[in-house]
Amino acid sequence: MLKRSLLLLPIALLGCECEDPNLTTRVCRYVVEPTDLDFGEIPVGQTRTLSFKVINTGNTALSDFDIRWRDGTSPIVQQQFSAPPQAVDVIGSGQEAEFSITYGPRIGVGGGGAGHAATIAIDHPDINADVLCPDPTGVLVMGRSFEQVEPPDAGQPPVDGGSSSRPDAGFRDAGRPDFGPPRRFDGGFPIYEDGHFQAQFAGQQARSQAGSLQLPDGRLVIAGGLNRRSQADRTLEVFDPNNGSPSWHGPMEVGRIQPALALLPDGRVLISGGLTSPIPARAETSGSLEIFDPTDGSINAIGAMNVGRFGHSASTLPDGRVVFIGGRTITEFGGEPEPAQAVEVYDPNLGQAVGLEIASGPRWDHSATVFDNGQLLVLGGWTLGEPEEEGDPPPVVVARGGEVFSGQAIVPLQVAMLFPRVHHGVNLIDDNGTQRLMISGGHSEENVHVAVEIFTPGGAPGLGTMEAGTDMPDARYGHAAVTLDDGTILVAGGADRIYDPESGPIAARRDAHRYVGLIDQWLPLANQMSSRRVHGHVGFLDEGCFFVGGDSLVGRPTPHTNAERFLIDSARFDPYGLLGPRHGIVITGEDALFFGGLELATGRITNRVRSLRAAFNDLMPMAVERADAAVVALQDGTYLVIGGRDDQGEALSSVEIWNPETGGELTGALHQGRSDHAAYLLDNGKVLVAGGLTNQADPTDGLELYDPFTGTWEVLEGRLVTGRYRPSLTALGDGRVLLHGGTDPRLGARPVDLFDPSDNSVVQGSTPDEARRHHGHLPVRIGESLNVLFAGGEVFAGGYRATDSADLYNLTTGNFLPLTLRVERRGPAVVSLGEGAVLIAGGNDDTPQNLNRPLVALDSAEILTLETLDSQLMVPFMTMPRAFPTPISGQLDDAQVGYIAGGLVYDGRTDEDQYVVTPLTGIEFSAEGPPPWQE
Repeated sequence: MLKRSLLLLPIALLGCECEDPNLTTRVCRYVVEPTDLDFGEIPVGQTRTLSFKVINTGNTALSDFDIRWRDGTSPIVQQQFSAPPQAVDVIGSGQEAEFSITYGPRIGVGGGGAGHAATIAIDHPDINADVLCPDPTGVLVMGRSFEQVEPPDAGQPPVDGGSSSRPDAGFRDAGRPDFGPPRRFDGGFPIYEDGHFQAQFAGQQARSQAGSLQLPDGRLVIAGGLNRRSQADRTLEVFDPNNGSPSWHGPMEVGRIQPALALLPDGRVLISGGLTSPIPARAETSGSLEIFDPTDGSINAIGAMNVGRFGHSASTLPDGRVVFIGGRTITEFGGEPEPAQAVEVYDPNLGQAVGLEIASGPRWDHSATVFDNGQLLVLGGWTLGEPEEEGDPPPVVVARGGEVFSGQAIVPLQVAMLFPRVHHGVNLIDDNGTQRLMISGGHSEENVHVAVEIFTPGGAPGLGTMEAGTDMPDARYGHAAVTLDDGTILVAGGADRIYDPESGPIAARRDAHRYVGLIDQWLPLANQMSSRRVHGHVGFLDEGCFFVGGDSLVGRPTPHTNAERFLIDSARFDPYGLLGPRHGIVITGEDALFFGGLELATGRITNRVRSLRAAFNDLMPMAVERADAAVVALQDGTYLVIGGRDDQGEALSSVEIWNPETGGELTGALHQGRSDHAAYLLDNGKVLVAGGLTNQADPTDGLELYDPFTGTWEVLEGRLVTGRYRPSLTALGDGRVLLHGGTDPRLGARPVDLFDPSDNSVVQGSTPDEARRHHGHLPVRIGESLNVLFAGGEVFAGGYRATDSADLYNLTTGNFLPLTLRVERRGPAVVSLGEGAVLIAGGNDDTPQNLNRPLVALDSAEILTLETLDSQLMVPFMTMPRAFPTPISGQLDDAQVGYIAGGLVYDGRTDEDQYVVTPLTGIEFSAEGPPPWQE
């Protein structure tokens, strides 16, 4: 990281030390303009200065302004800005003072890693007991940092099909900062370091440009790549499609972007090459070789190739040797990549790589296919063309041709493809005993192809025929092309347009088609993948295939960890974890159940029910498709599913009783349709429903009570103090119920509501210091005291803002104790870790909610120690940024569990002004001990 001192520009104060001599009543009044300073994206090592004004609108000169960081502002953020300016002069009546502050990021870190934001508090003490000054106000300062990337010379190829003026834009044009771990002001790490996050029902690490390979037992190895911290990743994971969960291994010898993996005869995995950094000035090509042993998870270095390379192929021949062909190499530190044309072979019997006295043509990002006869065919990719004029460097173009490696020789393919192709799909097909190769899609830098070609090898190396196949319905590149167990071919995801850096990123596709050779047709699928995927990782299943990770955009690394299956029998995609957001959830001592919500594969609201204990497999369905419903576990083992919304957005009044054995059956309906409400099973066996949104989209203050013995609802006379949307509901030890939050913060703080089931009355309790919504909450015990923690959320401070404040409500005294978190979080998940600790994770940052400055999901988490009420950041961060994740906190099998499930990732805007948001389907939890990659 670049280090530099931050600039503090001089402060210009305008005004006079004077007052109106005709004053009869002195008035202290001032305004601050503007209240937001957005510095935009600033490279590490550079600065930008902005100003705000304090305008004295009263009739009294002001001279004692206190300008400081708001209490609790993280030292990490403070270091990215100059110190708050100080008032050094008097501001006379009607005058103004201009204050400057500089954003000069040192490192690209922050809450969630995508930016820095904090509030400068501005206060003036009262003049005297009679002349009072306004309450403190503030200026929100925000900026985003990233490592400066110098574009390489024109003529080199873009990895993701971009303009030749921006080579390797797929991983070099990161568009995101270096998300490295946050540091304290003294330079050390904050705790909590003795722990890490472990993923389930998803990939472990979000990574672009990684290598992958399927083991004989069906597990998928994914290694290296560019992670969401803009680093060449040194970890490796093994995804098990049987249980949908990964194991995490590492570290590798070096970080590797675009490595190549090959399977050795003994079942181990050979890892080769890769680029060590996404920053051109720091990048080196690794020649190192390592072997991963999936039986014990070990990774061992075994030497090196003669030529370091990335974007190459590593292919295992029938005799067990591994052939390295193509790629690019950097011969001197910080230099430009050049084609690596030396052909090398790793012999497992010798345990080393040996260079052959042959060379391939210049080629990288190509396909490589081994036929049963032992011949290795490499096709397409990037290559060097002919210079336009003598002395000019050769241009980078997309290749039409190929080469065949056989024995110890490499020969040119005597036939060429009909179109130049890079990032195309290849599938071996069996045509009555003859092996052929289907080539689909790809792009030629100018056009994305729908065309399909069939290559049939001839009798000798380099011979064969190339003929046109049946075109795909849609153009795509970077897609998955999978030969299924029934002989059909599935193409899924990818992208359909070329990335132009001047226009912006391209959204990846979610749809898929299936080629059926018997009828020579491509058939569309009724549903789509759970998320957009380009350059995802794919493996085979007996009943279909599975996908892990991939990027949501082309031109900006936006990897995610979503994992899903494609099932042949149902011809549909199905996530390993959550179906999607907006589900109802109920947690018992035995299971966590998820009801309905938005099914990502169909884009519609569903009636499906899934179980955490059953590894998110389907249980019996509900009677009605619904999202945003409330669910309560009844005393007889059934579940009451209440209200919600349908596909048309209408609030539902329907209610059903769901039985694990038989599914849902309608019961008495609510008097008023509502969604996003709270529900609770009272000690008397009745069910209370409070608040929520009606069809008028206004929060309601109404209460209803359900009697499971009669199946009817009663509208209660008592009302909440105000309408509440997604309120926090907590049961008190005496049978009463506490409701808090869910109000518009702009309207100011409201007292908590206390519902008493003995007489169905509602009384108001204490009032917190500030109103909040979209917060996390959790009942906690501190010693003998019962409390409720309200953490983060959204407040109103000149605009709707995420907050780093928290409140601890004492159920005995009814008092609120203000606390401060480490990071401002809107929509965090709060779960108990047991042992007197609470995990507060995810949410989104303090960026205002508008399209010009989109939200940033947070991957940071912090642990609040209840004994000291001190919160400290956890290192490392979560496996994915998660805005509005679902907390799963409670007892399962007599053990305390705390899972963070789902959530959203805001990937950014595309060249077509499309705002891409990726709902996450996996979950994660805080595991003990350091991560495996930490040496």
